[in-house]
Amino acid sequence: MGKITEAQVVALPVVASALNPSDIYHGTVEGTNMRRSTKTHTSSPVSIWLYTAWVVALFATLGAVFIGEVLGQTPCVLCWYQRIAMFPLAWILGVACLTNDQLIVRYALPISLIGAAIALWHSLLYAGLVEEAFVPCQQNGPSCTDSAMLTVAGLPIPFLSVASFLAITVSLTNFHFHHRSSDPAP
Repeated sequence: MGKITEAQVVALPVVASALNPSDIYHGTVEGTNMRRSTKTHTSSPVSIWLYTAWVVALFATLGAVFIGEVLGQTPCVLCWYQRIAMFPLAWILGVACLTNDQLIVRYALPISLIGAAIALWHSLLYAGLVEEAFVPCQQNGPSCTDSAMLTVAGLPIPFLSVASFLAITVSLTNFHFHHRSSDPAP
């Protein structure tokens, strides 16, 4: 191996900054043969669906933490269940974006659908479309249908939650079907 010159050392950060980290991870940097593959990894606009799902989950998580910790609003039972579904989505969707995980739909979509079902139930309670006998809130705890459920924008938290879960579900579904249609046939 030859001696490394000063010009090569200076050029290394420039070359490294032009590389996509997921290309390095998958070993498919264009122009190199880090691994033999018949299928090259290309960045496509399809991954925008995955990033959209992650950003929605991240903002929903940060919003829930803000409402609970900064505004001091104690979550009701159904809010806790929705948090149990949303908080891990922010993490696993973020990791999927970093690693370009094409199988994320398999384990993120069920969590999102469960969260959407709970949020829909909560929204129906809030709107008064479900009888009070089915309200899971405690007598001495926060109510699922209280006026304190309004956010700064005047929108009820249950409605924002169902919208977030549905946006994540739609984004993941679009990511899945666009990814499947962009795969070449074997």
